[in-house]
Amino acid sequence: MALGIQPLALAFEAATLETAQSNKASWHEVTFESPFDSPPTVMMGPVSFNGSDPSTLRIRNVSNEGFQFQIDEWDYRDGSHTEESFSYLAAQPGLLDLDGLPAIAGRIESVGGTLQSYTFDSPFQSPPVILFQIEASDSSPALVVRPRRITASGFQLRIQAEEKNRTRLTPRPVHFIALEQGQYLQSNGQPFIVGTTGDQVTHSWHNIEFSSPISEPVFLAHMQSSFGGNTASLRHRRLGETSVQVKVEEEQSLDSEVSHIKESVGFIVIGAIADHDEDGLPDNWEMVHGLDPNDPLDAETDQDGDGTTNLEEFAEGTDPQEYDGMIDGGIVRLVTENESAYEKELLHASFQIRRAKSDAPIEIKLALESHPD
Repeated sequence: MALGIQPLALAFEAATLETAQSNKASWHEVTFESPFDSPPTVMMGPVSFNGSDPSTLRIRNVSNEGFQFQIDEWDYRDGSHTEESFSYLAAQPGLLDLDGLPAIAGRIESVGGTLQSYTFDSPFQSPPVILFQIEASDSSPALVVRPRRITASGFQLRIQAEEKNRTRLTPRPVHFIALEQGQYLQSNGQPFIVGTTGDQVTHSWHNIEFSSPISEPVFLAHMQSSFGGNTASLRHRRLGETSVQVKVEEEQSLDSEVSHIKESVGFIVIGAIADHDEDGLPDNWEMVHGLDPNDPLDAETDQDGDGTTNLEEFAEGTDPQEYDGMIDGGIVRLVTENESAYEKELLHASFQIRRAKSDAPIEIKLALESHPD
């Protein structure tokens, strides 16, 4: 079942899914809300923590209209898994600029068990956050992608199977998307948070606080490092508007020890384009700008007193907390209280500053110059 599928832009689609896995052979179908021009890259996960059996995700049969996936327990388990929640992100391959969010999406045709390097066609300004996804058929063992040395110009990666299966691995396709770190608010009111935890995440739960509240968050994450050599993936729990918890989960095919050293986790949080109070302002736009997403009356108020309502500020793409005198109605006039103040010598002139359509306080810096006459 899909919860709140969001078309993020022409090149993106994301959603949160909930499903169980009945056995190792069954596959689940996802149909995109709008077909892509060509088969996109697809990233999934991490899996939530309703079931304790170590698990990851695999995809296959990616087309411009959708794809198939499995909740993938490691091969030493029976493959039956309780209902979990997790998200996917589908992206048109190539160099992308999503309303100010720089991104590169691609598919590496063949990745095996030995490290290999990948160089971006266009480097980032700083190391990006990268999500990865293995593409594999029924005949493949359960696999994860382990990256390392992520820089502004590229990264290294390899695939891992469970520790009991350390034979030579058949190379598989790997999908990826790399995004510039930061907080972004698209013109349609949809927020993105792209960040990393630093080298902080172990086998114990780690709390990630979002830099601003996110309504109906779509959450995706992947390890950005490979400091621990044991086969491992991520799990998440307690996803809410302000935070989520993640941990590194080792599989136990060879031994029961699951301790893992600190890894860096990269994550993406995408908000819904929701308007619960139906005032024309997206919830996330309201929360970012200090408004109440449950108050339908604040759309017609003028938060910064520039003569333009919050709804008009949203339509214009301006900041409702920043006075903009260039917008019609936001005019500041300097008016003398004594009409002869300019004519009489030794008479102190006093002035009033009036702003049309608003009585909100304003701070203005003035400089007086003498007239040449």
